[in-house]
Amino acid sequence: MDLRPEKNAIFWVTLALLGSSIEPLIVKYGLGQGYLSSQLIVLKLVVGGFCFLPFLYKKPIPNRKELKKLVLISILAVITNYSIFLAVECLPVSLVITLISTTPIFIAIAHTIQGRVVLKKKFWPGLALVIIGITLCVAFKIDQPNIRLIGFVFITLSILGSVLYRSKVDELCHEMKPFRISTYIFIINGIFALVALPFITPITLSIIPLVSWLGLAGATANVGFIYAISILGATRTSVITLLQRPLVIVMGALIYNESLTFIQLLGIALVAIGIWLAKTEKKLLDVSLTSQGDTL
Repeated sequence: MDLRPEKNAIFWVTLALLGSSIEPLIVKYGLGQGYLSSQLIVLKLVVGGFCFLPFLYKKPIPNRKELKKLVLISILAVITNYSIFLAVECLPVSLVITLISTTPIFIAIAHTIQGRVVLKKKFWPGLALVIIGITLCVAFKIDQPNIRLIGFVFITLSILGSVLYRSKVDELCHEMKPFRISTYIFIINGIFALVALPFITPITLSIIPLVSWLGLAGATANVGFIYAISILGATRTSVITLLQRPLVIVMGALIYNESLTFIQLLGIALVAIGIWLAKTEKKLLDVSLTSQGDTL
């Protein structure tokens, strides 16, 4: 068995983790400086688009069918990302990261409904632990003044957007090379952002370093995720990215003085363990998924 694709996937997942881990923390900092979520997301997308402009050189132009898929994926990416920005504005960053980390559960369920994978016996105990963990995390924070209930709506939109986004990327990786997908997604998102730029609140030059970091982090994370998905599949990649969550949650709580009680830490641990247990396996007759290594 050739393990080189697995090793390559570890590199790309690590790259994705480095990019995505710091984004909620940067967003929280930007909001604390008085910037708006709309300013941060639009300028981030503009920066991300410019990052990929040089890679358009000699890249094949997408045909109409490919372009439709790329536009859909780009829209899903914007919805997912902006929802996280809005959630960070309404909820403690540690709670946002904990809730977002449940995304692999919903991806596994979606892929099961689509017939791509089957649930292992440990999935249901894992799901029960996730529900208990989330209950503990939310129940002991719900009455805090920095909690706005609309934030949970944004979390839900982000998770739904992420499930659809990763599934569509998984499908498109059979037709296009991962880096080509990333390039055109960021270019399309950059175009969307340029159209929206005149309609956001006037900005100051002081925001440029912040959104530059956001744009670079987003570009790094996206390339890493798409390469990893092309090798491992969306479900397995989502579970591996769980490894970053406890560290980032604790970092966010320490940096922004968000107190974590023993019960909340227990809830975070239960969520992590539950997602690790809630695994799936590919169907033996699904040749396309076999080639993508979507076994857990």
